[in-house]
Amino acid sequence: MAGEIYEVQGLLTFGRGGPSCPSELRGKSVRLECLEGNEFELPAEAACLAGRVRNLLLEHGCDHTLKFEIKRSTLTKVCDYLKHHRDHSVSEIMTPLPSDDLRDCGASRWDCSFVNIDNDALFELGFAATTLGIPSLDFLVNAKIACATHNKSADKLRKEYKMINDLPAHEEAELRRAYNTLQKNQGEEADVDLSQLAAASVAYSGIEAAKQQSIANEESEALGPRSWRWGMWSAAVRKDWQVLADAPAEIKADRGVVEGAILASQGRALKFVSPELRQDPELVLAAVAFFGEAFADAAPELRSSRDFVLRAVGRHGAALKHAEAFRGDKNFLLDAAKAGYGSALMGASSTLQSDQALVLEMVIHDAAAYKFAAEELRADKEFAMEAAKRNGATLRFMSSNFQADLDIVQAAMLRDPRAVNYAHPARRQDLGHATEASIGEAQMAKEYEAQAQAAKKEAEVVAADTGPRQVLGPTHYTTMKLMKFVGFSAGSTMMGNFGQGNYVAANAVVDLLPYRNRPELDSSVIMWGAVGGGVGMRWRAFGDEDVLLKEEDALLTIEDATKAVRYVCARMSAPPLVMPSKFDEATRQAILAPYAGSIKLELEEQGAKAAETSLDFSEHSKARDREALQNVSVVDRRPVPGNLPETSPLGGWPLLTEGKPRADLLVGGRIALTGVRGKSGLTGTLEASFGEGKWKVRLDNDMGSAVLHETNLEVAKHSIAPVDQGSKDERTALRRAKILEKRTQLLEKKAARCNVVEVAPLAPRRRSYFIAGTWNGWQPEEMRWHEEENFFDSLVDASGPEAFQVFLDEQGAGVLHAGDVQQRCPQGGVMVQGPDAKWRCEGFDFKMSKATAGSRYSVRLLLDGKGFAKKVQWVPQ
Repeated sequence: MAGEIYEVQGLLTFGRGGPSCPSELRGKSVRLECLEGNEFELPAEAACLAGRVRNLLLEHGCDHTLKFEIKRSTLTKVCDYLKHHRDHSVSEIMTPLPSDDLRDCGASRWDCSFVNIDNDALFELGFAATTLGIPSLDFLVNAKIACATHNKSADKLRKEYKMINDLPAHEEAELRRAYNTLQKNQGEEADVDLSQLAAASVAYSGIEAAKQQSIANEESEALGPRSWRWGMWSAAVRKDWQVLADAPAEIKADRGVVEGAILASQGRALKFVSPELRQDPELVLAAVAFFGEAFADAAPELRSSRDFVLRAVGRHGAALKHAEAFRGDKNFLLDAAKAGYGSALMGASSTLQSDQALVLEMVIHDAAAYKFAAEELRADKEFAMEAAKRNGATLRFMSSNFQADLDIVQAAMLRDPRAVNYAHPARRQDLGHATEASIGEAQMAKEYEAQAQAAKKEAEVVAADTGPRQVLGPTHYTTMKLMKFVGFSAGSTMMGNFGQGNYVAANAVVDLLPYRNRPELDSSVIMWGAVGGGVGMRWRAFGDEDVLLKEEDALLTIEDATKAVRYVCARMSAPPLVMPSKFDEATRQAILAPYAGSIKLELEEQGAKAAETSLDFSEHSKARDREALQNVSVVDRRPVPGNLPETSPLGGWPLLTEGKPRADLLVGGRIALTGVRGKSGLTGTLEASFGEGKWKVRLDNDMGSAVLHETNLEVAKHSIAPVDQGSKDERTALRRAKILEKRTQLLEKKAARCNVVEVAPLAPRRRSYFIAGTWNGWQPEEMRWHEEENFFDSLVDASGPEAFQVFLDEQGAGVLHAGDVQQRCPQGGVMVQGPDAKWRCEGFDFKMSKATAGSRYSVRLLLDGKGFAKKVQWVPQ
């Protein structure tokens, strides 16, 4: 089963579905050739699970042998994977990964066994997955790599994956500083020990090494994929392209790293690359296509080349701003317009943008030049008329006022009849072309097909230029401009308070959107109104106290409201404004009458036809209403109290309890807390009422007072006397003394049997604690006990910001941690959370964020009066 990889709220996830085997290929066999020349034959249904193979088969047919630069052993496993998943569904792995075991993450037993191979083979499999375009296998391999590298220090990963340790200490400190600073600015938790960056580095380097082994690399790189220096810097740049500013010269000159940074930054990273790559024409054009201002960072020889500047403005017109030799050249702008680059006027000098003759001449060749003319020209009706006479397509780039001007529209249509698609909807109606807009279903289907073909070509170009896409790297998107905009407004007036006035003003803006979006986007607005639809704010604000519910015909039925939504949202070319509501005859005629601001070009025949239509609709509506009133028990589906079942999808009507105090709560009454996190079940006494449902409660056991809402209080069923803490402590001490006495007696009996004369009672054994942090590679070290001060401590020589946790044993079965938020104590230090299982404490470290290199600290674990861990401090020595 095929599928695709999607990004949802910043997380990559795999979803089943997508293109399958085309009908013309089913039942046929496909031959794949590996790097060594061996051929593999497999059914087309299995081969088409690979997107690139499917595209090549559609282009060349099954008689053509497809050759890929993949090793024989790797292609053998890939064929096994395709054959298996031809008949078995692909596993959907959960993200973020909840466990280090793929089985717990949603992978099937077969998939887990399939990727249970050595590291080199796994990386080669990942390279093959991206080369052949198998998203499910790509996602599975990356999930396996993530599980294998999780919760491991950077040094351990470097040794385990046999990376060359060529990253100097000062460069590592600079990388840590730059990367953590960017994380802090983006609101992310700092990767203090760079373990997460090291895990990404291992993945990138491994797949890149597999790629270089399979594909001959003509360029000799100073740093290879086995270099720890290259891996860490390239991983940091892939995670945040701004790290490239602090990267060493070798990284700034690495074409693969730079291409990824330019793609991620939308061209802005060109200013950080090496001078040699700024002279690369293709790299500069790739950056300019995203961001025209990036042309300022191109090499001077490129910005002074007429031919290259012409290519650059073809990618983005703003590039001309940084080609001083051609900004004021009329001949260059005319040549650009003749080549179809009228947008070059965007970067021209203000003098040429105001040159009426030049703009009109450019418009003849490319209508887009009108869009970038000076503002005073675009606001001139005579100039707009002249532009429309020269090229009807300029109507597309004119203001809405000119698109609604009958003279300009007729002039544009006289030059190019297709210009009617860009006219105001009212003018299309007046000229009898309402059905010829480009938002019709046939035109939308053609647009979808054209953009699908363009997306396919773009994907092939990206794959040929930059190689296959990695899941761990930046994702590529193809945006399809095929959409429908539906807004929700109201049929209100400006007679209300200040807040209601703002609400109506916002609705007025929404009402204008259909005229701004059309004809490029199909757009409509449903004007529910306060009374019209009866759904929305009124239900939430008034509930069962809404006076409109008392009126028989005040609200639409749910069935009618559903029809209105279906009509607008599921139909192409719906009316721009739709008000589904019940009106009396006077209100209906007032709404259908011409309103202030409309362009009055209606003919008498059209007005008579509209009146006739409205009358017919009025009679039909009255007949429908009369029928509904005669059969109330059958057709009445209004959402009123008692008319909705308990299983209603709307959840019924909320009961308003505001202002009705609970009669069972009295001053002096005994209560128990409920719904309070960590405090539910505590008892106390009501001391005072503050109104609005708030009560002051004196909690038992000297736990203080609190102001709580009545929803968090319940009357105690039985009177519960407060517990005397002193008596409780005495009983606890007595019970411990009895236990110690019993233990001593047992030891004496055992000593007597062993002919031991005297046995002293054993002192209770104190627990040991172990500390593990970034300075010792997360290896547990036992902490020292100080009897006088009642704390454990360990000396730490910091090399910068450090992080650590405290273990109950050397294996880390129980971990004391800081939680998701470090809770500071008033006396200094951080509150201790736990102990919890080690896998639950990932990332919940104590962070010494202000520690500096060369400083020494005493990390102390302070205990409370009962001998339990209370808080952690680090004191400079």
